[in-house]
Amino acid sequence: MLVRPSALAAAVIALSAGLARAESVPFTCEMQPDRQTIRIVLSNPAQRARSCIASCQFQTPLYGGEVQIICAHPVAADAKDIEMCTRDSGGQQLIKQTFGSADCYNY
Repeated sequence: MLVRPSALAAAVIALSAGLARAESVPFTCEMQPDRQTIRIVLSNPAQRARSCIASCQFQTPLYGGEVQIICAHPVAADAKDIEMCTRDSGGQQLIKQTFGSADCYNY
């Protein structure tokens, strides 16, 4: 049986995509009292450790200005309210959260 390279590549990509499915998980993006620091907290409700990524976006007073913070690392099974990171906005004053998401992937 002859398999074309493009068909083989498509099959590998399809299988890989199925194994790395993301699941949205509970999270919070907490603006700290200094209005320049963001703390990202999430929970992994799965019964296995997973690789998680969280992203929070905040409006700044600059015209069209936004700050985005992204954190990623492994999170233990059944973990609740795990601090993913605490990051500075780079000196930008934060006004309000405009976007946020958190997903975990099976290894």
